[in-house]
Parts: sequence; C-alpha cells; structure tokens
Amino acid sequence: YGRIDPYHMAVNAVDEALRNLTAVGGDITHAAILDNFCWGNSTDPQQLGMLVRAVKGCYDAVLGFGTPFISGKDSLNNEYRANGERLPVIPTLVISAVGRIDDAAQTVDMSLKTPGNLLYLVGTTRNELAGSYYAEIVDQGSFATLLPYTTVPQVDIPHAYTTMKTLGEAIRQGLVRACHDLSEGGLALSAAEMSLASLQGVTLDLRHISITKHPPQLPSEEDNPDVLPSAVDIVRLFSESPSRFLVEIAPEQLGTFEKYMRINGVEDIIYVGTVSHTDRFIVRDGEEELINLGVAELQEAWKGGNS
Repeated sequence: YGRIDPYHMAVNAVDEALRNLTAVGGDITHAAILDNFCWGNSTDPQQLGMLVRAVKGCYDAVLGFGTPFISGKDSLNNEYRANGERLPVIPTLVISAVGRIDDAAQTVDMSLKTPGNLLYLVGTTRNELAGSYYAEIVDQGSFATLLPYTTVPQVDIPHAYTTMKTLGEAIRQGLVRACHDLSEGGLALSAAEMSLASLQGVTLDLRHISITKHPPQLPSEEDNPDVLPSAVDIVRLFSESPSRFLVEIAPEQLGTFEKYMRINGVEDIIYVGTVSHTDRFIVRDGEEELINLGVAELQEAWKGGNS
C-alpha cells in the first residue's frame, strides 16, 4: 500500500493492529499503539512527501480511534544498490497494539470449534485490491482487465471503531466461539487459516456478500459481460477491505449475537457458511463450486509443498 498511497497505508496499519487486538477479545477503548517507520532517504523530496502523508494518516487514525501512541521508532535512510543505482526501500509502517483485558478466560482464538457452527462475515466488502496479495501473485494483465477500477483499502474510521468496540464486547460476553480478522488475502485466506488452525472443514457460500460500490465500481455487464461474475467473486474472496472479521457462532447464540451487534450500530453481519463435518475446504457462489480442497492439501501448501 505504501507505494500507492502512504496515507491509506498508515491508517490501514493502525486499523489492522487494532483489528488483531479485537479478534482475540481485546478492548480498543483501553488500548495503546506504537509505531515503527522504515523509510528511504528523508532528504529526498519524494520520500519526505510520502513520509508526511504517512504521518498525517497516523494523526487522523489516532484522533479517530482515540488510541494514543506511547512510543515508537523511526528507521530512515534505508536504501539499497541495484544496477548501479541507490534505491529506497518500500515505505513501510509497522504498528503494534497493546491492550488490557480483565479476564484472559474471555479471549478466543481463530481455530474453529464445532461442526455445524455458523460462520459470519462482519464488516463491509469493497473493490479494494490495489496493493493486495492477490494483485502481487496473479498475472498483471489479467488483473488490470478484471479489476480496472480497484483501489487501495481505505478505512472508514468511525465505522471501524464501532465495529471493533462492539465485536470485542461480544467476544468478552461469550457470544463468539472463534474469530479471525481479514487482512492479507482477504476472506479466502482468513477462512483457510481458521480451517488449518483446527484441521476442520469449512463450507462457504459467497452469494450473500454484497460489494459496496464506493469507492470505485466493478465493470458493469454492459462494459464486459464475460468478466463480471469472476471479478465479483475475486473481490468477495480476496478484497483486503479493512475492519472486517470472520466469526464462528453457535446456532443457539445466533439471535443474541445478531441483536447485540445491531443494537450497537453494526449492521454489516452476513452469513457466509458453516464449520463442516468433512475435511474439505469448499467455496461456492450459489450452485457454482469455486474451490474444493482437502484440508490436508491446504496444510501441504501452507508448509511450502506443491498443492
């Protein structure tokens, strides 16, 4: 993200740090953060301008989340030589979040717990794949054709604060069995990691995930009817829109969970699947099957195999 827009990179870094804290049951109203800038030569006007943009992102995030910076570190003038040139590192900001929780027994992890439990996506999905993991690994020509209007993820700070505060409270009340934030790789990677953490299968259905049209839209059917369906599923699976979570809910607690979230201002709660009784990782869009892999295959790929 830093190459595209250091401002949004910085706000995303704060959002992700607080997202990780929330996902285990932390309370972002009792949290603090630390920064670590890794940057190029700040005497270069372009590098300095990018640094100013990142600092402005930190400032806006701190005020919006009400979360103070208590310390930090700046590592500037990081360059390397290539082809006889001195080149700056990719502008990078690491944010660490720390928080307080009264009872560690109220925390959860990301491992799936019980077959038959429900999986819900919390948060808004947008066409935000610029700078994403998906953009890095696919053919650039295909990416540009399918997603010509995509942007770097952009945090709606008031919405993010409400989502994280409320979800953290729901976890501490025992309404959530497992939780994982969505970050690099989006929904697909987060669901796979939850499956791997427990070696249990998952069945996802993407059809209920709507894509918010602002910022930029997907191509319309009139523009290119052949690429639209696959582009929609790519966004649903791999968008890195911030402030999102995948949660496991026991069926008997679903009504209480939904009521608690909605009464506290969180409307973006979408049923996306179940923890399955099989050892398969399955993703569908309605009747169309998109992914069907054994959990053992996922594990082999995760370990660096050829699956």
